[in-house]
Amino acid sequence: MAGHSPARFAELQAAVTAARAQFDAAKAAQPDNLAEVLAGVEENPVQIPSRDGGRAIEARLYRSTAAKDAAAASSSGPSPVLVNWHGSGMVFHMFGQDRPFCAQMARDLPGLVVVDADYRKGPEDPFPAAMHDVEDALRWVAAQPDVYDVARVALSGFSAGGLLALVASSSFRQTFATSDDALKQMQIPPRRRRLPAHGPLRPPRGPPAGREARPAHPAADGCAVRRVLHARPGGAQGPARLAGARRRRTVSRARRHRHVRGATTARPRRTSWRAN
Repeated sequence: MAGHSPARFAELQAAVTAARAQFDAAKAAQPDNLAEVLAGVEENPVQIPSRDGGRAIEARLYRSTAAKDAAAASSSGPSPVLVNWHGSGMVFHMFGQDRPFCAQMARDLPGLVVVDADYRKGPEDPFPAAMHDVEDALRWVAAQPDVYDVARVALSGFSAGGLLALVASSSFRQTFATSDDALKQMQIPPRRRRLPAHGPLRPPRGPPAGREARPAHPAADGCAVRRVLHARPGGAQGPARLAGARRRRTVSRARRHRHVRGATTARPRRTSWRAN
């Protein structure tokens, strides 16, 4: 309830509870194909320690059964890990909805361990409770270098979970790089070049066939923009032209109101004549 008055918190909780009930009803109506989703994959629930005493973060581990048997036979080293966070709108309890994705990743990439971790939601647990759980999950992974290869860690998420993964891969990089614990060894890949908001990058288009390319517009740089805005044909500059326009408006206004200023030549009044 931190950050909200009791009345406001009760209003938020009532709205979220109603929305959660509708979502749970829709989710219960979906067909259950758990056996098909987990074909060839082992799913194990785990409890990740939290920084808050008396609670733990719920998580599930996914690993290919064939890769597990091969690793047990060869006694291979630590495994690469993918940490995933589900979407929730920061309010819906949707942990487990990414089970098909996690199982598919574990099945397609033998040897990979997928950690699907939960996190706290609002309004019961406002920000930054979710980010604390994300950090605790990463610290739990980094504290087991004999099980998880901290040099090969990937982060993923859907919707709100994607936001958490993005924050973890950007902000936590500087935090972990200067920390003294095992988490500083975690090599999270840096962010690549961002794509423009309108879509993927496209190569510049040339002129149509049979037509020469147009010369560069004079407003291609900042100085040219100022020249275009203030120039006029004949070489006169914009400020002088604006000053002349102001003088003309002032003179015209004075002529219209000469009779008000007490001038000797007042504008004659119009008189109407009616024939007898």
